Amino acid sequence: MPSIPSNRSGRWAIVTLIVLAAATAGPAQTSPILKLKENNQLHANGDCTFQYEVQLPVAMYTTFKRNTPNTAVFIRKFVLSDQNVVLDGQTGEWVDADSTLKIRFNARGIARVTKGGAWEIPLIDSIDTELVAVAENTAILTQAAEISGLGLATNTIRVAMPAGTTDVKILKSPTRLTYHLPAPTAADGEAKVDIELEAKDQVMTSLAKALSNKAFGPLWTARSKFKNMGTVALHDYRIRFRIPEYAPTWSSWQGTPLVVAGQTVLDGYYPIFEMEKIGRLTGQTKAALEIQYQYKGPDGKLVEETETKELILLSRNQVYYTSLKSSECVDWADRDNLGAVVLSSFVTHEDPVIQQAAGRIAKWSGGANAAGSDDEAIKFMAAVYLFMAENIAYQTPPFGQNEAKFIQHVKYGRDVLKNKAGTCIDLAILYGSLCEAVGLEPVLYNIPGHTFPAVRLPDSKKVLAVEATLIGRGSFQDAVKTAEETNMKAMRAGNKSFTEVMVSKLHKAGAVPMDLPNVGEDPLEKWGIKMPNPLAVQNQNQNADVVKNDGNPAPRRAVDPIVGTWTAVFNANGLKVVGVAMFKEGGAFEGAWVFGDGVGRRVSSDTGSWSVNGNNLTIKGDNSGTVVRRFEAKGDEVKMELKEFGLVVTFTRKK
Repeated sequence: MPSIPSNRSGRWAIVTLIVLAAATAGPAQTSPILKLKENNQLHANGDCTFQYEVQLPVAMYTTFKRNTPNTAVFIRKFVLSDQNVVLDGQTGEWVDADSTLKIRFNARGIARVTKGGAWEIPLIDSIDTELVAVAENTAILTQAAEISGLGLATNTIRVAMPAGTTDVKILKSPTRLTYHLPAPTAADGEAKVDIELEAKDQVMTSLAKALSNKAFGPLWTARSKFKNMGTVALHDYRIRFRIPEYAPTWSSWQGTPLVVAGQTVLDGYYPIFEMEKIGRLTGQTKAALEIQYQYKGPDGKLVEETETKELILLSRNQVYYTSLKSSECVDWADRDNLGAVVLSSFVTHEDPVIQQAAGRIAKWSGGANAAGSDDEAIKFMAAVYLFMAENIAYQTPPFGQNEAKFIQHVKYGRDVLKNKAGTCIDLAILYGSLCEAVGLEPVLYNIPGHTFPAVRLPDSKKVLAVEATLIGRGSFQDAVKTAEETNMKAMRAGNKSFTEVMVSKLHKAGAVPMDLPNVGEDPLEKWGIKMPNPLAVQNQNQNADVVKNDGNPAPRRAVDPIVGTWTAVFNANGLKVVGVAMFKEGGAFEGAWVFGDGVGRRVSSDTGSWSVNGNNLTIKGDNSGTVVRRFEAKGDEVKMELKEFGLVVTFTRKK
């Protein structure tokens, strides 16, 4: 289960373990469900050695150990929530006797000096952290958090501070631990630096908005590691980045007024792209990344340097799902660690094309507030499914590969409408976009080899999933049943790996789509997008009550009693009249009148659509126009008012 990436690094790791614990949820408990103890050594150069003891309930311990037996992998996956620190020296062991995990690692670049002269370590804003005491140069902190549906998790942290530490505090907005150290004494020595510039192998321009948001720490486009390799302190270090052709404005200066001997300073780059330029990219393209950095040596002289590195920008439709190399992935969570942000960035509920389509669907399906109740939500979901079935075909996905990753071509909702075809992920994106456009809360599920959409219903908060690839091949109820039976049951039972993409929450956090180009006036008309037959939605609404109390599909209701082929024979105005009418379940109509006077006969036929409102049957003929007939159905007989003949005629269903 993915968490929203955060730039407020999990320097003390209770948050990640809370997420893990929630994935193994059981009955809520009043005593702490897990207890963490930390004995950490903070060094004078801003590095920290972490030592954890995590005592777990037996079932949770067993699950963690079974899923991630390699403790080094466990540290990489779960201990730190972002990539803004450098780890080394990872060791650990599973202690079965106590259901305890013990791990140890070093983290470089944890702390740095701020403008006020204090050292600072970022903490996580959403976790209540208290400084309990500072004694004998050791700070004692506590953390506590409630795990939804489970209970309390607690953490006790002992931090051995560097010699000479004073004024240890927890400050808020943002939450951080601050302290002061004696200024390094001036001395002759060697000034030597090492700077390393890292850049992502490929940059997904589809994530342009998220890439510019520092709240998404793991999505840094580039990162610098500046290390003081000498024996004397350096001053006024700062660095900035840009991609001249596509993000030409220099980023703000980042840095620190003091870099002590042995210190590592890490800074990430979150580019603000020129949307129009990257929106025109139709394939992979090379781009130059530039950095400019400065610092003052012990002699006070300013040193300025620049460096350049090449990176690859992908087009707006090219994506990959993991930040790791294939050889580093050990499970589905690794292979899909970017999946949530990627999918969220393709759901375009604010796109005028999507809003126009959603508005037409809402009007066509009755015009009620889709987010007003579970019933109205399901009604709209069924209408979206029919709309897609009318206009779109399912297609198998194309994949490509460059030197580093598998690349998939993914469409925005508007692309699916324009091309009238989409893969499973494309259909899920369009479905989610249309639902969010009317205020519903879409959820997308990524599982190995497949993606499908769902909606969290507004009243019950149940998740109703839809197998969108059944469009044109099965009913809405079939799609709900297939999603439930094929995937959702196995996922709930823990028998199938998945990523749950809470689209609305990710949008609020900043994982939003890039700006798409204007497509002109009324694109749906230009692309030949049609609405289904009027009766299709009526029949679908009759079958849209697909959720029981347990969230499973309900039995199918009977179709409209008017569906079938009907015949009648009667006399009118001296003529023998034979009437034949075929009312199809999808809302299509075919009919004919045969008039005979004993000498010859005349045939009048028509096609069109039909719908029912109470006891009124509306037939829209392609040739004869619209006629409304009063009727009464009983079994295999229908009494129908024929105003043009001045009669009420009984029609019999043809078996």
